[in-house]
Amino acid sequence: MRPLTIPLIAAALLLGLTGCVPGTGGNPLNPAGDPVSPGAPAATTTDSPDPSDTDRPDTDQRCADGQPLELDGQGLEFRVTGACGAVSVRGQDLDIDLESAASILIEGQRTEIESRGGIGGLEIRGDDNDVSSDDSIDAVSISGQANEIEAPTIGSVAIQGGGNVIESDNEPSGSVGDGGNVVKRRD
Repeated sequence: MRPLTIPLIAAALLLGLTGCVPGTGGNPLNPAGDPVSPGAPAATTTDSPDPSDTDRPDTDQRCADGQPLELDGQGLEFRVTGACGAVSVRGQDLDIDLESAASILIEGQRTEIESRGGIGGLEIRGDDNDVSSDDSIDAVSISGQANEIEAPTIGSVAIQGGGNVIESDNEPSGSVGDGGNVVKRRD
């Protein structure tokens, strides 16, 4: 019977230790790694962010004269100062406020861009984006659905997709395509 006793003791020890976590007294850990006593409230996603979190992007950006800029993320607000060169935007649910850009490429959904200055070229590859400029946009190219562009002056447009709306004080040249796209004068 001796050979059966050792495996039984090992199994009993293993079962006794499965609920223990070193250093916590058997209590579960919260996301920060601290012990949580039974009945304590769970951590929520509305907790304030940790200021030492280095994975969070810097949402205040500055472009030196004509410097390119890449903005990437989800659900972020960016404030960009300076005259940017090529601006690449990837992600969704972004809110971007900038001074001006030589060009902007948007690849994503639900991005809102407000430019206080002019935009050289605007290319959108995505859906439900909104771009407005207090100055002119030289050229607009859209491959997507339900995008809205507004500026006092728009040079040319090329639209592939449906439900896109372009508003300006002039009548831009170019092709609108099928699918309920609208190019109209602002009221």
